[in-house]
Amino acid sequence: GDSRDEQAPTSPDRGLLHVWHSAGHSRQLCPDRVLLSRPVLQVSLGEHHGLLLAQGGQVYSFGELLWRDLSVPVSAPVPEVSLLGKTVVRVAAGGFHCGALSEQGSVYMWGENTAGQCGQTEKVPEPCPVIVVDGEVVPPVVVRIVDLACGREHSLALSAQNELWAWGSGCQLGLVTNTFPVGKPQKVEHLAGRHVIQVACGAYHSLALVRRLPPQDYNTQHAPKKKERGQSPHYSVTEREELSAVEDSHYCPLGVELTEVMKGELSFLAFPPLENFSPTLESQGQTDSVTETDGSPKVHLLSGWRTNKNFSEDLELQNLLEELSDQSLDKQDTDSLSSHTSGL
Repeated sequence: GDSRDEQAPTSPDRGLLHVWHSAGHSRQLCPDRVLLSRPVLQVSLGEHHGLLLAQGGQVYSFGELLWRDLSVPVSAPVPEVSLLGKTVVRVAAGGFHCGALSEQGSVYMWGENTAGQCGQTEKVPEPCPVIVVDGEVVPPVVVRIVDLACGREHSLALSAQNELWAWGSGCQLGLVTNTFPVGKPQKVEHLAGRHVIQVACGAYHSLALVRRLPPQDYNTQHAPKKKERGQSPHYSVTEREELSAVEDSHYCPLGVELTEVMKGELSFLAFPPLENFSPTLESQGQTDSVTETDGSPKVHLLSGWRTNKNFSEDLELQNLLEELSDQSLDKQDTDSLSSHTSGL
């Protein structure tokens, strides 16, 4: 057939939607096809709801739409009427909220908003615009968004300038604050100067795909604070501190930096809650600096924050993590000695 027919957006073999539900081990999965008037270009799922992006930029919702007290079967998704004419190019479902991105780079949010994840100050049963404004320039300018991701209590947006913006609640925002919710989009300063390519959200953690820094820039931003404190067959623990000009009130999540051993020029920077580690996966172009033989990533304890008298609990947490790390290393030495003794 004509190749143009195969590429045509109205091809009967493209955009077909099939759904299936959880089944026991003894039951065979039987996907059911959902009949829609338009081909489906993208699907995004939340905890109990989902979004469909159809050809022409139309958005459909299904599942438990708690913000409207509606339960919509997936076989009969309802259109988001207020988005008609917006030409949506991407949808993102959070745990209990929704996001849509228009062709013009505008963001629309609706659904659960108790944590500020919809970028509004009140309930949001219908799609509402969330304006991302860069106030660092004079006069302030509206930022064009090109990618969108939603977690359970937070949302992330990637701008056309390859900068990351966040709003909602939790340290997974990666913002320099401990006051939540963050009701308006804020730029993630931790990634200032980095070229962000893609963003993704888990329920309570975030990940940004960024271009790898040149070796000299990476060494400058991640100069070692203390010598390496120990090694295991799988990882080494090193404390590091970013060399950046900050005020005493600087506050950002404690984390762990993972240096991935692989060729490429991409990095992965993640922001989970404060009680979890914050991984950074940095791809390397060379492998001769790696001491592990199994290709496992190195793990570094990262102190990308400062403490002061207002954040005593953060200092306590840091000390606790250091004690746990020391205990882990001591246990490794004890286990190694026991193994050596038993072999005599």
